[in-house]
Amino acid sequence: HYEQRRVLMQAFHDTGVGKISGVQNYLNNFLDSCETSKCLVFAHHIDVLDGIEKGISEYSYRGGKKKKRKMLKYVRIDGSTPHHERQLNTQKFQKDPSCRVAIIGMLAGGVGITLTEASHVFFAELHWTPGIILQAEDRAHRIGQKNNVIINYLVAKNSIDEPMWSIICNKVNVTSTALEGCRSS
Repeated sequence: HYEQRRVLMQAFHDTGVGKISGVQNYLNNFLDSCETSKCLVFAHHIDVLDGIEKGISEYSYRGGKKKKRKMLKYVRIDGSTPHHERQLNTQKFQKDPSCRVAIIGMLAGGVGITLTEASHVFFAELHWTPGIILQAEDRAHRIGQKNNVIINYLVAKNSIDEPMWSIICNKVNVTSTALEGCRSS
């Protein structure tokens, strides 16, 4: 039992690490095509957060035709971010139009912060618990949100992501059915 869990957790980690390059490309395309939109990027593992941050820190964009390339401003919130710094990062993301990306650890930044300036939410990794994912989504769906928010789950084909996604969807359906008092035959 312990060995199966260890293998499963290793596959979960390795899938996240293996997706870093694809996530970076996906984010670069988003940033290139939506020049003023802001986004939240959630991940679970520190090395996945580090890889995403490296890609964002190296990203530069043209602020329109014939302008010099500019570095992108971003914030990061994870388990090692002190409480006062979380508040500063949240304010920077909310108030600074040039701060377009918040890289967030799913557990550390999934509750207690409001990031309504985001129009897009990307999940670079999934989590086994649907409630954690829903709490993370809710960082952008708060009082004060004026726009629709597009949620993107970046699921890797032929990886642990596929069965995880199926399990997550099933858990959400079971919970929804129980809460709504419906019974299927």
